[in-house]
Amino acid sequence: MTLRKKILGGYLAIVVIQAVMVAWAVTDFRLLGEATEEILRENYRSIVAADAMIKNLERQDSATLLLLVEGREAAQLQFQHNQSEFLRWLARAEDNITIPGEEAVVEEIDAAYSDYLSAYAAVTGAHPDEVGSQELYREELLPRFERVRDACTTLRTMNHETMVSESVKTKLMSKASLTRIAWLAGITIGVGALLSLFLADLLTHPLQEMMLATSMIAVGRYDVSIRSDTKDELGELARRIKTMSAKLKGFRDLNVGRLMEERKRLEAVLRSIADGVVVMDDRLRVVLLNPAATAIFGVWPDEMKGRPVVDLLKDDNLYEAIQGTASTGRGSLERGEIRLTREDQAGHVRHFRCASTPVVTEDGATLGVVLVLQDLTRLLEADRLKNEFIMAASHELRTPLTGMVMSLKLLGERLALKADDEEKVLLSTADEEARRLRALVEDLLDLSKISS
Repeated sequence: MTLRKKILGGYLAIVVIQAVMVAWAVTDFRLLGEATEEILRENYRSIVAADAMIKNLERQDSATLLLLVEGREAAQLQFQHNQSEFLRWLARAEDNITIPGEEAVVEEIDAAYSDYLSAYAAVTGAHPDEVGSQELYREELLPRFERVRDACTTLRTMNHETMVSESVKTKLMSKASLTRIAWLAGITIGVGALLSLFLADLLTHPLQEMMLATSMIAVGRYDVSIRSDTKDELGELARRIKTMSAKLKGFRDLNVGRLMEERKRLEAVLRSIADGVVVMDDRLRVVLLNPAATAIFGVWPDEMKGRPVVDLLKDDNLYEAIQGTASTGRGSLERGEIRLTREDQAGHVRHFRCASTPVVTEDGATLGVVLVLQDLTRLLEADRLKNEFIMAASHELRTPLTGMVMSLKLLGERLALKADDEEKVLLSTADEEARRLRALVEDLLDLSKISS
């Protein structure tokens, strides 16, 4: 299995565990919310029904007093209207029985209200005087009215207490759910941490062995031991480090003659390089100049060997950069580019990009510095010619393009009434393309100005 698959597998397991935890928590809270909402909604319906029945019952009682005392016929209509409303809400209460004991209370309301209606019919059917009507009301209707109202109040109180009880239960269930989620989150975090530690160990342990091996190779100890029994990328890298160590050991064991041969080859390569190369020792004295460097500085190779490089360069900035490379062991390009300007024998100015590189031993000691001078004269001249060409082309193209745009505009104005649709489209297209070309020329001109 590759290293990538191992890492992806580990993190996929963590993601799956987290997804399961989130799905479980969401489902738990959703079910809890739905159950709580359903219970509270049902109890609230019963409470609303009880309040409505009490209100309509009280209005019926008021209508009865008006009918008995004042004999108003409108009171009879008011009683009948509130009677129908009472019965409608009673039917809703009967259809919404959800808690124990609620059915008995609803039946009590039904029976008491039927008794109340019977008493109402008996009382309103008689025709006593005003005093007798009040007596009938107090003896017959008022006790039945209070019985119905008390039963409705009991229904309301029962559902209200149930809502309060369910609210307390919901809070307890929420706390329990949060506790379960906290435990599950802790387990998930723990499993994720263990998997992360496993993956970290899977990666860092072989890497630490490789770092130790490369440190030993850097100081010249090539007999390294790295575990390379895995078939992933780390195992392949370990096998290659071991192969590299073996090859470096073989290279170290080459005889002096072979090294001298390689040195001659190196000198031949330096002579064939078109860029100037100056090789210095640890004291910044000239050791080797290739032909390109002697041509740049106008000296003979044997004349400068063993002399300080400052006598050859005659440039303080470049000499300070070489000193910095020798003291810090860092190439000059890491700190910035250095340019050198010289005149050749014909009096032409030539530009060079200079790069100094340290030559270090296996234990980190600096043996010297190599200076490379790359001739940029032709590149700079080509860049200058390119900018001049863009500037000239932009200026030369802008004038005829301006005239073309103006001509197309005048032609379009003259033919605005005479031209047909196809000719108008052609003129519009030509004008648009001419303006587009002029914008491109303006961009070229702006580019040349920016470059300048």
